[in-house]
Amino acid sequence: MDIGSPPVMVMEIIEKQGYKKDTINIFQTFGGGQKKGAKMDVGTIALKRQ
Repeated sequence: MDIGSPPVMVMEIIEKQGYKKDTINIFQTFGGGQKKGAKMDVGTIALKRQ
């Protein structure tokens, strides 16, 4: 029986002085299927000023 790849969960804290801290959360139920060290483009990150 092939159960596939394990789930992948990523949580990155985004901090910049003078801005409110935020996080990026990514969860893939069926796993990443990527090689170690793979990168993902999350687009533009907009933070609110404090």
